[in-house]
Amino acid sequence: MVDWQRWQKEIDWMALNGINMPLALTGEEAIWQEVYRSMDFQRRSSIAFLAVRLIFLVVDGNIDAWGGPLPEHWKDSHKELQQKILHAERLLG
Repeated sequence: MVDWQRWQKEIDWMALNGINMPLALTGEEAIWQEVYRSMDFQRRSSIAFLAVRLIFLVVDGNIDAWGGPLPEHWKDSHKELQQKILHAERLLG
């Protein structure tokens, strides 16, 4: 698992190498969950949608099994981590 200390190094490296628009995917599961809840999606249908989405994100599509759903504390911790990442990146411009 990539922690905050590792992200600080990555952010510094990106800034030093002129990367000024990195993808912000950490914690996106929590955001999707909030979106689905705001639209009154049932939990089961939103989980099925995320599972299909994940299959397309895998580079070569090799998934043997899916053990989801992700625990709430994992989603919450990654959402907090993403907020720290974005804050640090914005400080660097």
